[in-house]
Amino acid sequence: SYMEEASEVVFVFFDGGGVLFNGIPRPMLQKLALSYGNDGNLEEYQIQQIRERVATANHLPEVRDAWHQLKTNPAYTEQMYWETLISAASLKENVEQCKQLVRESMLVHPDVLRLADAVARSTTESGERRQIGILSNHATDWFGSYLQKGDVLQVFSLPLIVVSQEVRCAKPDFMVFQAVMEKIFAVRPNTKPSEVLFFDDKQANIDAARSFGWRAELFNNENQGADVLQQHLFNHGIML
Repeated sequence: SYMEEASEVVFVFFDGGGVLFNGIPRPMLQKLALSYGNDGNLEEYQIQQIRERVATANHLPEVRDAWHQLKTNPAYTEQMYWETLISAASLKENVEQCKQLVRESMLVHPDVLRLADAVARSTTESGERRQIGILSNHATDWFGSYLQKGDVLQVFSLPLIVVSQEVRCAKPDFMVFQAVMEKIFAVRPNTKPSEVLFFDDKQANIDAARSFGWRAELFNNENQGADVLQQHLFNHGIML
């Protein structure tokens, strides 16, 4: 077990959507869907069909593909993503409106941010200050907008923030964990993977992180409170 290992957790990394932030664009699309199907004499089932198409637009194959591009290819723009989604789901909104709506839907989870802040103020048994970071499968533009939402940059520091579009690879690819280790080595050379604890809301990413040698725990802010996160931290020797 982890407790028998000599290593202590020095770095704690948090996923973006589902852990530190809400996930997008689903909330925006679900809200937007309610404004559809209100014009004309449509049957109830027709209204439902139209709304369903808008609410689940992010699951359409071409939109999924666009999201994959957006989170791994720096040359792929948010504009391109919305053009694909608007066309695939037959939205009335234009790109600028979608950009604004998705930003209005962004939320930073305050309880998780508070816990992260507490971790950054804590020390290991040997008296070393712990450090925190973010590892997120995200578009650089969207991620930047999240940073402006909450006091994220008052808690996290840029050298330990890794966004998939910037590093051109995404979880669960091992390359992204290696990219994080490079950032860690820059601030603390010779850090062992077992000194890193990672929280993510997707099991595949947890499995990959563990295979890579990190400690990792599943956490989803949609259905779990910060107390669950605090218990995980405690289990890994982090007393807050």
